[in-house]
Amino acid sequence: LDATAGLGGDSLMLASFGFRVMAWERSGVVAALLADGLRRARAIPGLAGAAERIHLHEGDARGWLKRLPTPVDGAVLPRPELVYLDPMFGGTRRALPGREMQFLADLVGTDDDAHHLLGLSRQLAIRRVVVKRAPHAVPLAEGPTRTVHGKQVRYDIYDATGGG
Repeated sequence: LDATAGLGGDSLMLASFGFRVMAWERSGVVAALLADGLRRARAIPGLAGAAERIHLHEGDARGWLKRLPTPVDGAVLPRPELVYLDPMFGGTRRALPGREMQFLADLVGTDDDAHHLLGLSRQLAIRRVVVKRAPHAVPLAEGPTRTVHGKQVRYDIYDATGGG
C-alpha cells in the first residue's frame, strides 16, 4: 500500500520490482495527474507491466485502513503486507526541492497528520511500514526498527504492531 502516492514515482518503482501496489492519493488534482500518467505508462512496452500492477484510489488512505478488520477480527478484507509513506512536510529547507516537489507542495500543502497515518498503518500492516524522509529529518515517530540511509533520502522502517 502506497498511502501517499503523489505523482506515483515510488509506486512505479515498487511495481517494477513485481509488487502489486494499491496507491492512494487524497488530492483529487494529483490523483487525476497520476491516473493520466498510469494510462500513458500502460501504452509503453517497458512500463506497461509495472503500470498494470498499480491500482489507484483517490481519497485518504486512512478511511480505507479504518475499514479493515483488526488482526484479531480475522481478515475479511486483505490487509497490506507493507505500507509505504512519503509524506509532505513543511518547515525550513536547506535547499529548494526539485520543480516537481515544489509543484506538489504548492498544490497539496503539508501532511501535518502523517503521524496519525503512521500509527494506523502500523496497527493494520501485516509486516512493516516504511517512511521515506530527508536524510537529516526527525523521524516521523520514535523507535524505527531500522533505518536505511542514502545520499538523498532515508527510509525509517517500523515493524507492524498488529501482527500477521
